[in-house]
Amino acid sequence: MNKIIKCLSNQKSSGGFTLIELLIAMSLTTFVVGAAGFGLVTITANNKKAQAETERRVELNRALDFMSDEIRMAKKVESNAATATGYSFTPEGTDVQKILALEIPNVAGAKKVVYYIATPDTGSVWSGPKVIYRWGPEFNSSGQYSTGANTNKLLVDLIDSSTISPSCNPTSWSLNPASPASITGFYACVDPNGRIADIHLRGQLIGTNGSFRDPLEVRSKVFPRPFELGGTTGGTTGGTTGGTTGGTTGSVTVTGSSTTTGGTTGSVTVTGSSTTTGGTTGSVTATGSSTTTGGTTGSVTVTGSSTSTSGTTGSATATGSSTTTGVTTSSVTVTGSTSTTGVTTNSVIVPTPALSGTRVQGNDMNLSWIWTGSGSVTFKLYKLVDGVRTEIYTGSNLSASGSITGSNNTQNCYAVTATVGLNTSNYSNSVCVNK
Repeated sequence: MNKIIKCLSNQKSSGGFTLIELLIAMSLTTFVVGAAGFGLVTITANNKKAQAETERRVELNRALDFMSDEIRMAKKVESNAATATGYSFTPEGTDVQKILALEIPNVAGAKKVVYYIATPDTGSVWSGPKVIYRWGPEFNSSGQYSTGANTNKLLVDLIDSSTISPSCNPTSWSLNPASPASITGFYACVDPNGRIADIHLRGQLIGTNGSFRDPLEVRSKVFPRPFELGGTTGGTTGGTTGGTTGGTTGSVTVTGSSTTTGGTTGSVTVTGSSTTTGGTTGSVTATGSSTTTGGTTGSVTVTGSSTSTSGTTGSATATGSSTTTGVTTSSVTVTGSTSTTGVTTNSVIVPTPALSGTRVQGNDMNLSWIWTGSGSVTFKLYKLVDGVRTEIYTGSNLSASGSITGSNNTQNCYAVTATVGLNTSNYSNSVCVNK
């Protein structure tokens, strides 16, 4: 019996944990759980921070894309928005600064669209501290400008209000607003000809604790009517002579004579004579005579005589006589007499290429395009840097390479055209990269 009791006593004394062992185990468990919890909290906070930054970047880029699309549709960007004339501007908010003033085409009663930054009114639903508004005509269901009165619409909220002192590069460009000391979260640099706008937005970021973080900046360089950078040489002298060389003209009214060489003209009304060489003309009305050589003409109305050589004519109406040699014509109506040699009646529309590009090592670009047309085609690839357009490739290949030039952060934009015979497509979409 004593042996059994002694055995049981020995087993009891050797079972369980000591107090020191329990304290050590509890300390290790607390450390591991605490470290895991801290890591989980940190990951969650960083995820919320990244998500907030992504959402804010999307909002700013959406606003920037909206402005960029409207600039591309505009005829011109005013180099100094604050002094632009020709419209009655009624803004909302306080501390208003006009940043972009766009001259828009084909809108009755509204010549301008204005983007401006302001402080929202007291009691407004907007957070501020600054907001960006658009003042201009609204869009109808077809995506076209409506003919109603211009209205103010908020474009984006939470724009930064801290002042900065930027400068434009090149320095010849106009800074909007003009005073660097008053610039906050929205400004633009515009070239003197109103052809390029470099837009900057700085939006505020709200941290997880509700406080403001460092602002987020986005920017874009945009071209109205991309790559139409041809100049206009000539003019009207004493109301008798009008001349255009390598230029783009919307409407010309001339008494005396009109001469167009390598130019694009929307509408020309001439009393006397009209001569077009290698040009593209939408509509020509001439009293006297009209002569077209190697040109493309949409509509010609002539009283007297009409002569076309190796040209393309959409519609021609002549009273008197009409002589056409090797001309492609959609419609010709002649009262009097007509002489036609080697005429083909059709309508040629060259499809616009679709351009894409990939940046490779260093400052090299691989560019390629898709073209759905047929026939013997010549492609021309252009590069636009600081308002200067350069032809960097001519040929029939569907790809080419280019180099990125300029100083740091200079934007290089590429576009391509397709030419079949005397007909050239519109410029393709632009592919832009910064050096």
